[in-house]
Amino acid sequence: MGDISDPGDGRFNYYAGEYMLLRGEPAIVKAAVLEIGIDLNDFFVRIVGIYARPRSVGFDFYPNSVKKLLDAVKNNDKMREDDRQTKGCRFVASHAKGLSYRQIGTGKSIHFIISFNNVCKCSH
Repeated sequence: MGDISDPGDGRFNYYAGEYMLLRGEPAIVKAAVLEIGIDLNDFFVRIVGIYARPRSVGFDFYPNSVKKLLDAVKNNDKMREDDRQTKGCRFVASHAKGLSYRQIGTGKSIHFIISFNNVCKCSH
C-alpha cells in the first residue's frame, strides 16, 4: 500500500506514506472545492491519507484551523449539512466521525467531514 505504481483498481484504494502525495487525487479534489469558492490551500492542509477509485476520490487531512474551515463550509451557499431528520442523511451522517456537509444537487458532489478531535475528510 502506498506504492505509486498501483493502478488504484480497487484492490488498494487508500494510500498513506511517503509516496502518497505523488498521486493526483488531492489536486482533483482541491480544484473541485475551489470551483465552489473554498480554497483549501488557505487552511494549509496536512494530508495524511488519500482515497482513490473505485470509491470517491479524496483525502484525510488536518487543517490549520478546524473552526475556520467549518465556517467556510457552513457559510458556502453550495454546501449544506446532512439533515439527520431524513432517513438517508441520518444513515450517512451517523457513520461520519464529525460534522457532515455535502454539496447541494444530484450526481457527483463534494463531501466534507469536519472533526474537531479527529482527522477531517474531503471527497469528490
